[in-house]
Amino acid sequence: RGSGRPHPPAAQAPVPVQAAAVAPPPPARRIAVVSYDLWLTYLPDGLRRVRGGALEPGQGAWARFASEDRFVEVRVERGARTLPRDPRRIILRGRPALVGRAQGGLAIAWLERPGTGVWIRVGGNLSEELLRVAASVKGPVGD
Repeated sequence: RGSGRPHPPAAQAPVPVQAAAVAPPPPARRIAVVSYDLWLTYLPDGLRRVRGGALEPGQGAWARFASEDRFVEVRVERGARTLPRDPRRIILRGRPALVGRAQGGLAIAWLERPGTGVWIRVGGNLSEELLRVAASVKGPVGD
């Protein structure tokens, strides 16, 4: 007491801090199958499979997922026979791809593996979803 200096406050016990939990990305809500060897792990909400089937025998398969005013159409083909108009080159999942216009919307095409081409077209207000849908493509080998 008489030193004229203020006394430091009494030490307080440390307050435990909880680490912020970082949630993993949510699992895919559904798998959209195009053929036995190609499926999508992302499809915009509100779409359901409305058509699809085999292309010419041995040439691949296709599927269309749609609502009243939007659609995603996917083709898996032997080779790459369907290409977008006025294409621009990009890289998708480490593979060269072409993005451009297609009837009723935008499309992307690439070789998924030697001899197997993939073509995805979106319409309605799904243009901004094209790359996300394409990036979700999976197959039994090489992904």
